[in-house]
Amino acid sequence: EQMSKGAQDQAGQMTQVSSAVEEMTATILESSKNAGDATDASRAASDTATTGGQVVSDTITRLMVTSSARLMFLLATAFRMARPITTNR
Repeated sequence: EQMSKGAQDQAGQMTQVSSAVEEMTATILESSKNAGDATDASRAASDTATTGGQVVSDTITRLMVTSSARLMFLLATAFRMARPITTNR
């Protein structure tokens, strides 16, 4: 009877160990999935930031070109207005 009780105790411990291993496996799989999801989200955020940075850069370039063109026009106009008027004599 003592051997039977020892075998039952051992079987109970094996069941507990098996359950613990199953729980750890499930936790590891879930953590791995979450890490993959976090990686995907990080890549998406990086791509969005890169695209946004390019849009800002393009906008600044266009503003500079437009401002330069306006400045050149204003300078040319001012130069024409500042030239002395010549008269035919």
